[in-house]
Amino acid sequence: AIAFVAPGHERDGIVHMPGGQSGHPLSPFWGAGHDDWVAGRPTPFLPGPALYTLTLAPPG
Repeated sequence: AIAFVAPGHERDGIVHMPGGQSGHPLSPFWGAGHDDWVAGRPTPFLPGPALYTLTLAPPG
């Protein structure tokens, strides 16, 4: 991933992620962002609303 962002201007920052967020080809997120990268469409640097959560808890 390549990010262009300046401190204090995070809202103006962009990210290019040619392979997606996951490095695993069977993940549904593996190719996320690839079409935008090919077309030269930047992805915002700041995250949007959370779509998923992961809760870790001790066994038992």
